Amino acid sequence: MALAIPITTSFSFNEPHYNNPTLPLPRIGHFHPQIPSYDYDDDHKLKIKDMFTQMTCNKNPMICWAKDSPGPFCCNKTCVNVLMNKQNCGFCGNKCKYNETCCEGHCVNTLFNKRHCGGCNNKCQEGSSCAYGMCSYANYYHRGLQWDGQYPSSLVNGKKS
Repeated sequence: MALAIPITTSFSFNEPHYNNPTLPLPRIGHFHPQIPSYDYDDDHKLKIKDMFTQMTCNKNPMICWAKDSPGPFCCNKTCVNVLMNKQNCGFCGNKCKYNETCCEGHCVNTLFNKRHCGGCNNKCQEGSSCAYGMCSYANYYHRGLQWDGQYPSSLVNGKKS
């Protein structure tokens, strides 16, 4: 059993530049949300603010188009991809049920959907069905055949019957 012990680190800078509140603040990342910006707190120590926590997409929707954004759409102050987000499937606020997955903006049950069998865009072949997320699972039952308890001889002997 492994235990994880969090380590708390405090940054302090003894250089005069960092302790001088009259020097201008470096403001990088103004148009690049993935780059942190620097600012001073009340004690004039350097602190880093993540631009994603400073700006929300309801105020600046363009941050959803940033390189590492989860998606280009803004739903409830959060950038999402409505084509695959279970909480915002197809449009903001459309939640998929517990057993459903969001595929191409539609809530589907990947356990039994022939076009999304076992996962999005996993199509079963023509004439086969999807059961429990697998194409042609227990094919005898889906064709209406009854299993007689005997395996085909080709499976037992390794020869074609």
